[in-house]
Amino acid sequence: MTSEITDIAITPFGVDLNAYKGLTPEPTVKNKLVIGTIKTMAPKYGVGTLIEAYAIFFKNANESKL
Repeated sequence: MTSEITDIAITPFGVDLNAYKGLTPEPTVKNKLVIGTIKTMAPKYGVGTLIEAYAIFFKNANESKL
């Protein structure tokens, strides 16, 4: 690392909660699912599996209401 690069913050596999201090959270919305990620779709992260699992869950949940 060169001496000219001094202002880089690295938060591996996590979130720097200090970056959000002072912000007011949005009100909670009932019956809403939000999943966020900043990973790539590389198989090692399992994002594709998560999407497939949610599709199965959603289908089963809707069929049970019929």
